[in-house]
Amino acid sequence: MKKSALFSLVLLVFSAQGFAQGKSLITKLDSPACNKDGKLQLDFFVMSYCPYSVRFMDTTLAAMINDLGDSLEWTPYFITERDGGKLVSMHGKKEVDEDLRMVCIREKFGRKQWLGYANCFSQQILAKQQTGGAKKWKDCALQVDINPDDIDKCVKNEADKLIEKDIKLSNDFHAYGSPTAVYNCSNQIVGAIPYKKIKAQVCKLIPGDKPAACKALKK
Repeated sequence: MKKSALFSLVLLVFSAQGFAQGKSLITKLDSPACNKDGKLQLDFFVMSYCPYSVRFMDTTLAAMINDLGDSLEWTPYFITERDGGKLVSMHGKKEVDEDLRMVCIREKFGRKQWLGYANCFSQQILAKQQTGGAKKWKDCALQVDINPDDIDKCVKNEADKLIEKDIKLSNDFHAYGSPTAVYNCSNQIVGAIPYKKIKAQVCKLIPGDKPAACKALKK
């Protein structure tokens, strides 16, 4: 998946340089702005086996959810594409298979269980691949009260169509670097940047009344 690999490397380096120079990390997109019920809409694009994506979900996203609470509406999407009709991803078939499982969990079981599963996958599977003792994906499904058979059924019968939304949005937002966060459909931040480094910029994007965490920022 050459396009995604190239964008992932170039954009992550660009983001790091932008922060080092004290510049805004937000890139304005051509797409129209949007938000849901006055909340900050976060659409983020990841690869299930990408270490930068794992860092974003385990640290940046977790801190953002904890800090912003109900002011944040978030949805995960996966960076993949078709090569002659076949789904491909940067880290190979294992990543395609996992992306499809996570898409099924997102669509069938909702964000709370998706996040619990994703955390288990990163901490109990990816983090322990080299040291041993890694769980299986089915263990993570059971940990968040999902029957693995239901996921298998979705992957077999529905996931290939469900992930079309991910492919379309990834292309619409030019989200090829993993991770890429898109706020209100029109503001993009690329890279697993710690939340505390982007908090002030993210708070400015929240429409309407700001949550207490943002009001506490020094002006």
